Amino acid sequence: MNGNNRLSIFRILSASAILLSAGVAGAAPVPSGCKPRPQVEGHVVTGAGADRLRLAPGTTRGATADELLLRDGRILVQPESGEGGVIYAPEAYKLRRAQLADELKLRRVARGESFHPLRGYIDDGGGFARLVPQLLADLHRRLATDGLDASATPAALDALAARWREHNCRPEPSVFRELTAQVGDLLVRKAGGRWTTQDRGSVVEPVVEVTVAGEKRALTPWAWTQGLLAGEVSLGALIDEALAPPAKPDKTSPNEVAAVPPPPPPVDARREAAPSVEALPR
Repeated sequence: MNGNNRLSIFRILSASAILLSAGVAGAAPVPSGCKPRPQVEGHVVTGAGADRLRLAPGTTRGATADELLLRDGRILVQPESGEGGVIYAPEAYKLRRAQLADELKLRRVARGESFHPLRGYIDDGGGFARLVPQLLADLHRRLATDGLDASATPAALDALAARWREHNCRPEPSVFRELTAQVGDLLVRKAGGRWTTQDRGSVVEPVVEVTVAGEKRALTPWAWTQGLLAGEVSLGALIDEALAPPAKPDKTSPNEVAAVPPPPPPVDARREAAPSVEALPR
């Protein structure tokens, strides 16, 4: 993991809406509160492969800067030259666009508008800590209903998030909030942390502040929830890493300190298909 807070738009707008060529054989039961959507199939290509298709004879520009129409009628979505992309058949791309439009409506933004990852999910970050007890109770009931460990272990949260991905559930703010509350509560209880906030200007982020071996750390449970729902992290491993004692400084650099992760950038709704998978914060 690279320890940063940056969230790719692929995670934010696409991971919950698109399972690329994913099968559903042996699917788990549909989780409570889930509104399943059709799976959108696409073929992921590397940056080099996408660049070759971008320059191939017959490739033309689509309606947006990241959309390329291939000679055979398929659509390549590549945010920028050099980046990986995804190829869709026309009908799959039409479905993908409809699902992304639905999420932009939930986020209350227009396509092409930049916005914070919490927009539409946690708009009340300043008062989020006061809601945590009720959110935890709601999540525990949800887990019990779904036949998962109602004590909300990291493994149970991993399993719940996996079911939401497996059934391509429509994004649901209540689930995001419940998971964020539970992830934060695990950190509070395991490390003696406390809920606090970070003001990013356009939004107030709920964070958990912990002290590990004398080192203060501000951890972002909402970002971890984003990673859970995108299938990019194992919560137990992430918690262990975040609460690991700081590395001893190099003998040649006794004053060296760990780099502070930058704040997450605003989301650009135009860059909705970057197929990269980035590491989440500590």
